[in-house]
Amino acid sequence: MDTNVPLLEGYLSKDELAANLGKGIRTLDRLERQKQGPPRIKIGRLILYRVDSVRNWLVSREQKSRRKSEKPLRSK
Repeated sequence: MDTNVPLLEGYLSKDELAANLGKGIRTLDRLERQKQGPPRIKIGRLILYRVDSVRNWLVSREQKSRRKSEKPLRSK
């Protein structure tokens, strides 16, 4: 077992995630209350986010932009 690898490598604290996203901690709290935030790990008061899970969450929120003049496609 490699003891040189930090235990929490690949995880972000709430502060680090907020800084990476350019958002505030209150935004992350609001997303969590609305069940729309990234997956998290909670150990007591410690909240951690796995980087790979956050990336997957970001991809899941990806949307194509459309012009205001475009109408949504309707299925028949």
